[in-house]
Amino acid sequence: ITLSFISGIILGNAFIYFPLSVLILSTISFIFILILNKGKRLKSLSFCLIGISAAFYFLFSATDLPENHISRFLNQEVVIKGRVLEPPQRGHERVTFILDVEEMYTGEERRVASGKVRLSGDIKGPLQYGDILFVRTKLKSPKGYHNPGGYNFEEALARDKVFASGRVKDKDIVRVGFGGNHLLRKIYEGRDDIRRAIENSLSNESSAILQSMVIGEDKGLTDEIRDAFMASGTTHILSISGSHLGLLAFLIYNIVRLSILRLPSRLLLRLTLYTSPSKIAALVTMPPVILYTIIAGGQVATKRSLIMILVYLFAILIEREERIINSLAFAAVIILILNPQTLFDISFQLSYGSILSIGYILDWWKGRRKGLEIELMPEKKGLVPRIKKRLTQYLLVAIAATLGTAPIVAYHFNQFSWVGLFSNIVIIPFAGAVIVPLGLLSGVLTIVTGSSTMPMASLIDKAVFLFYSVVNAFSGVPHAEIHLPSPSLPLIALYYLLLYTILEWKRNKLVKVTGVISASLIILFTLTPFLDNQSAGSSGKGIKVTFMDVGQGDSGLIELLDGKRMLIDGGGTFDKRSSTLSAQTEGFDIGKRVLAPYLWDKGIKRIDYIVLSHPASDHIGGLTYVIKKFEIGEVWINGDPAMKGFQEFLRIIEEKGIPVMVVKRGDALLRDGYNIYVLHPYPEFYPDTGKSSGQNNRSIVLKVVYKNRSFLFPGDIEKEAEDDLIHLGKWLKADIIKVPHHGSKTSSTEEFLSMVQPEVAVVSSGRDNIFKHPNPDVIERYERSGTRIYRTDGDGAVIIRSDGENLKVETFDTLSLKKISLQGNRALDEWWGVEVENVRRLWKGM
Repeated sequence: ITLSFISGIILGNAFIYFPLSVLILSTISFIFILILNKGKRLKSLSFCLIGISAAFYFLFSATDLPENHISRFLNQEVVIKGRVLEPPQRGHERVTFILDVEEMYTGEERRVASGKVRLSGDIKGPLQYGDILFVRTKLKSPKGYHNPGGYNFEEALARDKVFASGRVKDKDIVRVGFGGNHLLRKIYEGRDDIRRAIENSLSNESSAILQSMVIGEDKGLTDEIRDAFMASGTTHILSISGSHLGLLAFLIYNIVRLSILRLPSRLLLRLTLYTSPSKIAALVTMPPVILYTIIAGGQVATKRSLIMILVYLFAILIEREERIINSLAFAAVIILILNPQTLFDISFQLSYGSILSIGYILDWWKGRRKGLEIELMPEKKGLVPRIKKRLTQYLLVAIAATLGTAPIVAYHFNQFSWVGLFSNIVIIPFAGAVIVPLGLLSGVLTIVTGSSTMPMASLIDKAVFLFYSVVNAFSGVPHAEIHLPSPSLPLIALYYLLLYTILEWKRNKLVKVTGVISASLIILFTLTPFLDNQSAGSSGKGIKVTFMDVGQGDSGLIELLDGKRMLIDGGGTFDKRSSTLSAQTEGFDIGKRVLAPYLWDKGIKRIDYIVLSHPASDHIGGLTYVIKKFEIGEVWINGDPAMKGFQEFLRIIEEKGIPVMVVKRGDALLRDGYNIYVLHPYPEFYPDTGKSSGQNNRSIVLKVVYKNRSFLFPGDIEKEAEDDLIHLGKWLKADIIKVPHHGSKTSSTEEFLSMVQPEVAVVSSGRDNIFKHPNPDVIERYERSGTRIYRTDGDGAVIIRSDGENLKVETFDTLSLKKISLQGNRALDEWWGVEVENVRRLWKGM
């Protein structure tokens, strides 16, 4: 039933992009199933109907938005009234919360509205679950960074029915009342008390880790902490999910059950006439687990874990706990009925990937042990054999969880942490038996006593410090994490098929043949991109330039003919007031969250040349992380004095022993097939340093020439530098230009453009940036000259390929699947045209 339901959801999602194909294939499959199952047609028909119902249910949930939905009023300054849906997420500088909208005011007009809005800003005043607020904000569509293989921020919010966002300050918020559940409000107030007590009692690192693990507040986690847990393969410990709730349920259940079994024999005998210790333990375990879910903030992933645990505890009550797969399947149906979009959520996939793998492998091990006991060796009794059996089972659990989620982690995060096979054996028990119980107990005592600090603070601080030290020890193992391209969906399917055939190798010849074929195809799929990359330099395929979407900043990757790669600038946060921060969290590192995932997804581990056009924060921001994580050949800089962040950049370069070149006009990189020229700056160029444009005008300007085609990268130069460059004459001519200074009104002068004569121009700017880049007059200049204009704030990443004669331009937008609206009077051939294009894009992406 669950598989039918999931298949229906997948079909419903595919229908949005491939309606005609899905209808044709579904009809053929339906007829085929009925023909094959002659004796079970009614059963087959029932499963098909479940799948069809799930498909329609998904389509309804994905597309049904009422006329008064708040997302229909984007890009408007409004006042909205609504209720805070869940505890706000608090950081040092920003608070984020979800408002369930009830009313909306545009000017003097009031109207009933619906939907959820994600609001964030520097809010100092009190803000709690259930608060009824009037909020003034400008509604925006949530925007992330649009690069191939990157995290889709908008889709993640859409799965939770959030289609609008806004930025607010204290003065924009007026609290007019309280709503929501009174009991929940009291519990969340206690949660806030625990948070404040943790902050007052522990060191910064210990406080951030404990808050994340005990009450679900992860805003205080630094990149260093996240990286350590990620490298050690234990990042799941930082979020309150199945592992935390499962460990808590396990502890309570076993403590209660063992306590009952220790009762006087007469009392125990009388008790078992009515029920069993297991059933009592299951009943007693339910309330604390529910309460902990609420204290943890009631996040979506936590609620899903709660449902799974409650279903399993209920299975104990009805004596069906041995059928763990059925319990998990039932829980999955409940979760997907509540929100069918959940199927495509990362945490759902990781939760079920790990739990199903654990369940299947433990069942396989039990069957294998039973066979051994019957055929070879009866089960031994005694303490040592029992300990050995438990350790074996625990090792199997760690291996199953790691292998079961490996392709999902690789797909979403481009990495595999092999050390997680061993670290989880130590870290999970440490977290479940020490950190979480100590934190919860101390938190409860904090609420009971009304103290502003945590009892046992010293002990907890030392325990968390030791815990984090163990994590760091595992993360410090050489090559603990391996970064790799996102596997394709067929490759993921082959991986799971291969795991199955390995476990069931002795079943029959068909399984063995399937295993050999799966392994061969996996090797083929894996090696083909590698061989393609290795031969790129000698294959004559040409040059590829990717202008990445990094918000209000610059970053371009050049993949050269000989397999060398050059990264020009690394983006970065220019101004925290900019609304381009809508997809960012506190401590956002664009190198970690945007550049590195893109590079890893392409299988890139070495950058031969890093060019920092000038040390401004919107150009240097992501390069520090890239230098830490990738093999770097050499770094080019303009030699200007250090700015904020530049010293750290230089320090890491020095630590890694990377050669640094201060380049100037006249320098060149001459290679067989292509040349790279430095056109600017030069030692005798002295810009007006009294203006903020002084640093911009000393940007490195590069020209890349490949046969009859050329690319110009002018950094952030403005009129002063442009006037100086004009004298270079034909050297300035280029077919493709990265528009100087994000398209500001002080750049791209008429004289400069008349010398460059670009065929294609790419503007790198952030959506709704406070500088209003690109300037409309600048865009008009390019249009008048007949230049094709692409913009990262609208098109996403812009990818240009050239064989030296021709140009091929693609964007994130043109590479993405297009939703096909079934409303209106669109002709069938128009639907089919979009669908054929979607099929082409899907095939290319695989």
